[in-house]
Amino acid sequence: MLISQVISLAKAGELQQLALQDDDAVILGYINLGLVELYKRFILRTEEAIITMVGPLSPNATTYKIDGSDSRVDVDDSIDIMSIIAAYDENSAELSINNENDEYSILVPDFQTIQVPYPAEGERISIIYTAGPDWVSSPTDKLRIPISLLEALLHYVGYRGHGSVDGNIQSENNTHYQRFEASVLRAQVLGVTTVDDISSLPTKMLGFK
Repeated sequence: MLISQVISLAKAGELQQLALQDDDAVILGYINLGLVELYKRFILRTEEAIITMVGPLSPNATTYKIDGSDSRVDVDDSIDIMSIIAAYDENSAELSINNENDEYSILVPDFQTIQVPYPAEGERISIIYTAGPDWVSSPTDKLRIPISLLEALLHYVGYRGHGSVDGNIQSENNTHYQRFEASVLRAQVLGVTTVDDISSLPTKMLGFK
């Protein structure tokens, strides 16, 4: 499905009564915000960062950034990080995260920082994280979510559109937000999206072969 089709559906439905329905650039912005909300609610995309550790005597040996600024980390810095969900060693054994009862647990003080309590020179760790959507910038871009979430996206666009006209919590924008939440809940209950099987993720480790 193309973004132009999403825009047409929004104009014919959720944005029908609004003057901004003639401004495709504004609607594209609302679509991007809606995609971020859906990527927060569902695991729609996972990516990987590979940390090559340095020895414990090296400066900053226990702390690694996965935002592209750390030369010891192989990561695509063009992809937005949403949350870290798993970590694996070179044998594809899962490592615990933020487990205060495990002294070897990987620590995640913020969404893009990894702390390794006992780094071993040259060993690698795979960090799996949920990634944000690619930003849409043109009506000719493709919609990269399951079609089952289209209804929720349109309700979110309606919420943002009506909110730009009237911020009153009792107004139409609040109704669209309630519809968005209800649509998301239905998708979650019905299982209409495909959720990654985290236990299978080590097969993605490009650097561990």
